[in-house]
Amino acid sequence: MLIIFLQADFSRNWLDLYRSVDPTFINHFNSLCVKQDDSLRPPIFSPDENSTADIPKEVAYRICAIRETFEESGVLILRGPLNVGDNADESM
Repeated sequence: MLIIFLQADFSRNWLDLYRSVDPTFINHFNSLCVKQDDSLRPPIFSPDENSTADIPKEVAYRICAIRETFEESGVLILRGPLNVGDNADESM
């Protein structure tokens, strides 16, 4: 299985969403990060000096895994009303 990480998985917008649900949640991000010598970790978790991500990789990868789970199961999650065109299938 190929999992594709999207820039959206690392987006600052997640911080805003977390704050809207529980303002203290982002204070716990460090508890989601593994404390291990970087030389022992898989390369995907190695520090990236050029990264502009606002959230830790460990959190972004969890977001990606959840997103991919919904995508693979055929569930589409939307925010806001869905504007359906005149040619939409009414039986759905």
